[in-house]
Amino acid sequence: MQLVLGEPWIAHYVRLAHDAAPERNIEIAVPRVHLKLVNESLNALELTTNLVVVGSSGEPSSDAISIDRVYRAKQFTRWIKRHRPGVPPKTVIEITSVSDIDAAAQFVYRERILPVSTRTNAPIALSLARILAKTKVRPNHVSLSGAVIMALACLLIGTGEFMFQAFAAVLIQIGWTLDLTDGTLARITRQTSKAGQWLDTIVDHSTMFGIPFSIAFGASVATGDLYWVAIGFIGVLSMILMRISILLNSSESTVLNDLESSSEKSFFSKMVRMPFRIVFSLDLLPHVYFLGLISGGSRYLIVVMSILWLIYFLKYSRVQLSSENQ
Repeated sequence: MQLVLGEPWIAHYVRLAHDAAPERNIEIAVPRVHLKLVNESLNALELTTNLVVVGSSGEPSSDAISIDRVYRAKQFTRWIKRHRPGVPPKTVIEITSVSDIDAAAQFVYRERILPVSTRTNAPIALSLARILAKTKVRPNHVSLSGAVIMALACLLIGTGEFMFQAFAAVLIQIGWTLDLTDGTLARITRQTSKAGQWLDTIVDHSTMFGIPFSIAFGASVATGDLYWVAIGFIGVLSMILMRISILLNSSESTVLNDLESSSEKSFFSKMVRMPFRIVFSLDLLPHVYFLGLISGGSRYLIVVMSILWLIYFLKYSRVQLSSENQ
């Protein structure tokens, strides 16, 4: 049985249904071939709930929710809580083979690491990917289209004109949606590749570094003061070095844990998590830029973020040096 986030894929969704705490019995339709394994998993997990696990072959009955497909976790638990069997949430991929499970697991993982975009851009990206899956458009085509849109957004931001920057804010949201679409399309059409992953990573990080510097450059053009460029350069350089640290440590959570454990009872430790997520998360940054640009306060946003990027980089560098000396 393949694992999804550390659990057998069906047991993972049964656990979600259990955690939703339905007030009355809910029938969960499980493919018969996995029925015994699911019941064993439930007994091992010692789950007590109002779930009634039933075997299914083909389409489930009208009063059961099928889990032979992978659902977005939030939607799945919401429908369980509302006790609306027979009307399945929006499915991502139907499970008919082991490769389907591997592809679907990526959707579950993405929902975990993109909590904001899951509720905003991701539904649009999913619908767009389903449409494109019926055409000859490839994931790399979508990635390149997103890169062009983001590059145009950077050029418009660099003019320093509010109207252009407001339009660029919209382009950033379109580009971010396309960035989510390419991966979704790749998983739906089974066209994932190392080259595509590298292309996606390059586009992501080019955007991550290009937009703040464009904002700083635009502020310099608008005001005639070169110190905005210096602020942007310092901030982006700190961000690049910090992103390298994150990539070398595999995840943002590893870096966060190092920062928090280094200053356990300090004010920094208590305040570290949310600002870190805002200024380094690929999930939140597009929305932060959008709000800054349409409000006309993007230059001040970059000042704050540059300071935070520099503080986090210096703090984390000190933590790393301390750990190496020990």
